Formats: sequence, C-alpha cells, structure tokens
Amino acid sequence: MRCIADMESHAWRRGVPALRFAPAGTVGQDHPNEWMKTVDDRQALRNELSALLARPVAAADLGDAIARHLPTLSAFRENDDLILVESGTRRLFVRRLGENSFRTSENAAASASTNLLDIGGGTERDLDGLVDETMAFAGL
Repeated sequence: MRCIADMESHAWRRGVPALRFAPAGTVGQDHPNEWMKTVDDRQALRNELSALLARPVAAADLGDAIARHLPTLSAFRENDDLILVESGTRRLFVRRLGENSFRTSENAAASASTNLLDIGGGTERDLDGLVDETMAFAGL
C-alpha cells in the first residue's frame, strides 16, 4: 500500500496535479489560502483592539481600528457607543461594559439607535466574541 505522499510525488512526476482538499468552509473561495488570510486578519484585529483596550476607552474609540481592518464597514459614534454599518441598513451596536466585556446588538432598521442597549437588549461578549461577531457581520 502506498502512502499519500508517495502518490502525490508520483503524480507530480507524471505531470498530473495531485489532489488537494480545501479546509472545511473554503470551497469556492477566490484564493485557496483565503481562510488563512481571514485567520491572520482576525488575529491582527484582535491584537489592535486588545492594545487599545489596555486603556479605559469607550467602545466608540474602537471604530477607527475596526474600519481599518474591515473596510466594508463604516463606523460611527453615538455617545460612547460604537455603531458599525454594513450595506447601508444593517447596524451592529457595540457598548463597552467592562475591561473585557461588551454588549452587542445587530439591527436592520435604517435609523436605529443604541437605546436598545440601554434597556438590556443584545448579547454580552468578551473581546474574542466581539471580534468574531464583527468579522461575521462584515461577511468574513
């Protein structure tokens, strides 16, 4: 029985490209290593947000960093809250609750306000959860 490495080597010598399997969830992407780029982008965003959060800053102060890493999103400020806008109507509200704690809420209304967060709406997240939700919101 031959091992896969031997089969790939043999196929390559004959000029036949070896079969490669894409990681789960990456089929059909434009670039074969797009999933690695997404992982790197996620880590870079997390690192920059972590550095910013070492100081007592409001969620709104994270907008520039998020917009730099996810240029498809627009970032706006409402008091100390951050509003991320995607496609003109979808909004993700972010409020900082503590050192590593945020409340987020996605809203599809064209003129929504962060008042929803005032009454306890949304979901509580840590920094990793915030990065994951923001990247999912941006479609990555």
